[in-house]
Amino acid sequence: MDYLLERVSESPYNFFRNGSRYPGKRAEQHLKWKLLRDLGRVKTAEDFIEQVATYSKMSSQSYLVI
Repeated sequence: MDYLLERVSESPYNFFRNGSRYPGKRAEQHLKWKLLRDLGRVKTAEDFIEQVATYSKMSSQSYLVI
């Protein structure tokens, strides 16, 4: 999962979450926070993608990358 977080951090793309735009480094920080919060349930890279990096649990809105 460290590799995936590193790729997000170094990405030149904008990440949109709940209507707000974030650069890669800020998106990485948010995903790390979510990962630490859900660490007991996230065991694989697939779990990380499906449970952490795909959508907002608060709003149920999908994340968008442009």
